Amino acid sequence: MAIEKIIEFDEKNKYKVRFELGNIDTSTVSEVELDDTVFGLEREDKSLFSFAVKESYVAEGELEKEKLVETIDRWGDLDAAYQGDGYTNWFIEYTCLGFWCIELEEGGELTVFDTEDKGEIEVTDFDYPEGMSSSDFNLENEAKYEIKITYEKLEEEQTTANSVTLKCYDTNEQDSYYGTGFNCLEIELTDELLKVISPWFVKNYGKGKYIIEEVLNGEYNDEIREILEAQALDNVEIYDEKASKFYNQTISNYSYTYSCKAKGSFNLYGLTFELDCEPISRELESINRLEDKEKILEMVEQDEYDNLFSDESIKKLEELKDNSKDRSYSRRSFELEVDPTLCKQYAATEGIDVTSVNETSWKKAGERVLEKIAEKYNQGWAITTSVIDNIIYVFTNIGSYEDTALDELEIISHTELKPDEVGIIRAYKDGVLCDYDESEAFKDIMNSVEGYIEDKERNKPVVDEIIEKVNAELKTCLPEIINMAILEKEAMENSDWLAKKQKLASKFGEAFVTYRAAKRKLRDGLSNDVIYKMDDLTKSFIQHHSTELGTSSTLSKLVHELQAILVDAKEAKVSIEDLQTVEKQIGQGISNELEENSEHLKYLIDDLKKQVSKFENDAEITTGLEEMLSTAKENKLESAENQLVSAWNEYVSLPLEK
Repeated sequence: MAIEKIIEFDEKNKYKVRFELGNIDTSTVSEVELDDTVFGLEREDKSLFSFAVKESYVAEGELEKEKLVETIDRWGDLDAAYQGDGYTNWFIEYTCLGFWCIELEEGGELTVFDTEDKGEIEVTDFDYPEGMSSSDFNLENEAKYEIKITYEKLEEEQTTANSVTLKCYDTNEQDSYYGTGFNCLEIELTDELLKVISPWFVKNYGKGKYIIEEVLNGEYNDEIREILEAQALDNVEIYDEKASKFYNQTISNYSYTYSCKAKGSFNLYGLTFELDCEPISRELESINRLEDKEKILEMVEQDEYDNLFSDESIKKLEELKDNSKDRSYSRRSFELEVDPTLCKQYAATEGIDVTSVNETSWKKAGERVLEKIAEKYNQGWAITTSVIDNIIYVFTNIGSYEDTALDELEIISHTELKPDEVGIIRAYKDGVLCDYDESEAFKDIMNSVEGYIEDKERNKPVVDEIIEKVNAELKTCLPEIINMAILEKEAMENSDWLAKKQKLASKFGEAFVTYRAAKRKLRDGLSNDVIYKMDDLTKSFIQHHSTELGTSSTLSKLVHELQAILVDAKEAKVSIEDLQTVEKQIGQGISNELEENSEHLKYLIDDLKKQVSKFENDAEITTGLEEMLSTAKENKLESAENQLVSAWNEYVSLPLEK
């Protein structure tokens, strides 16, 4: 990576310089570029020029996530604290400009040195927690590298009286609202230039009032500049215009860059002036006030479009098409064949009675074992398992990695990248040129499909590992088959009893819904506006106990679990003993629930009585407290509790038939 520049310190010191990067310490910076778009060679003084180097960095790390956890103890005191909630990884890719100088030393030698000044950090990609920004991280930009130069001194060019070169500079301020092109020009009037044009100026503009010596002394520089700059601005020709946008971290919005080159000449009173214009490079925080705003936007879009794809993109697309042809990778297990005779022999050695297990139960037991093992190793979209003809298949398919994966693969197969008539690489879907939005979306699709293929390659060893574990379990699954066969037998023998239990469980569930609604109604009746006129401690106490009367989370979970385990028992997935364990938990849960209700009501009634006495001189508060006290004493929850207990007793009283 190198850049060649012609540098003219003065008329006697003109050099052709080659800049090259070297000794890049990749532990301090991910990439360093000598990019002509940012190089921006600028004169600082008569012996010094500055330039910029693009530095790219990557920062990453790990952050502890926290969440606010609030608790209320039995006395109503509120406590809150931040607790750790795991860790999350983050990364940021960013760039900045490093500024260097090249200096002309005595004797004509050139040296390069790092100014150690840096430009603003520009974030190009990031992944960090929502609510944070790049300013929350310590972004280092102390890159270590060298810039080596080789150069040759160029011979002085002789300027004739018939042709003069004018060194021109754009005078736009960085924060001005000028649009594209050169809007103001400043011409450098050197001593050598004055020597050439002084006779011409005196002859054509002096009309006898100017003398050459005065011109050489710079007394008429303003007049000369006015003449030449006006002519230069009228005759300047703009070319190689470029515009792009970037996200500006300073203003938290998009800013724009504009650059161009210029050339031109004009003839004035027999003297030809050649314009040597310094390239323009501007940064515009806003373009809303620009007269040529639309031109900027057109160039930005065109720049983005023209730079969407490269030769590497063409190569990448072909690889994606080849690698996505085989979308899936799969492995199969051993075939499981259940031998009832072998099973009975093993059961006999273990002292297990399977005499009443029939052929159907043995077959279903094998199927259950296969389903159970397959379900155990099913990992959703990434790795899927299925059972076909007593064989477990484990596979990964890139078409299932995202909801859009199949559509994206189809687009990849119908799109090609190729150069247009001027050599710019464009996207064509089914032979039709894609517009900018379609092309930009296609670039994202290529990245997505590339990720799917990479995921598939990472998942292939996992599939291999899983199939080894599956085969190992199949080799030792005989005890599980016997157990499943016994469960199948048990389910068949008690199918009518389980069906009756399901109906009674449904009735119990309805009673629980009624009970929960009664709790919410009681809680709502224990709250009115007067509670907010009490002191914080009393308010917290009442709110805590009334809120607890409205919750039944533990019991609710058990009720739902009962419905599920009854289905599992009927399908021979769990034993009757497992069902009875859950039933015991529900019985205990109901007992605890009713006891807690009674306790919370007792505390509430006692405290409300104290508050009525405390606020006896405030009629409004007293009335509100008496309404809450009446609601608590009335306790319309008791009826719903009795219904719940009755429905449960009916459920558990159904005797086991076999």
